[in-house]
Amino acid sequence: MEATRRLARTLGVADRVNFLGFRTDIPALVRASVAVVLPSEREGLPRSIMESLSLGVPVIGTRIRGVVDLLERGGGLLVPVGDVAALTEAMTRVLDNPSASREMGRQGRECMVKFDLRKVMAMHDVLYDVALPGPEAAGPPSNEARCGRLARDVATHVTGAEPRARQEDPARP
Repeated sequence: MEATRRLARTLGVADRVNFLGFRTDIPALVRASVAVVLPSEREGLPRSIMESLSLGVPVIGTRIRGVVDLLERGGGLLVPVGDVAALTEAMTRVLDNPSASREMGRQGRECMVKFDLRKVMAMHDVLYDVALPGPEAAGPPSNEARCGRLARDVATHVTGAEPRARQEDPARP
């Protein structure tokens, strides 16, 4: 951490940067924020973004896998990796438009509903039911049938609606 403190002094921003150390009150700190910024070059499915969105705080993130998946339907702003001007513009936009920022936070919170633990567990139940059919099954389904049924079952569970009817090929399971 000392190297980071030195960097802040070298850049002349030490009086505007707080090094908080270990904290147990992260949700309170996130809620007190106007936005969360994650300018990563690589991520999986960033938990920090999921936590921020769950708390209704908009996120400014880079246009990379994982971040795009969480922000593409609202909840924040996406900027190109390494584009400092775009990042600065996004931060300014969030600060200058508090009502739009609150709306992004609301949208983000709505998006996180699908990651509710109960829903994720239910989706896993569907996955196991399809992948590992019980003894009453007349024989193992083909991989194609299993994957198609899995996709339909998970889509139905996530959206709460039956998938649209499609023309079935009678020769296919």
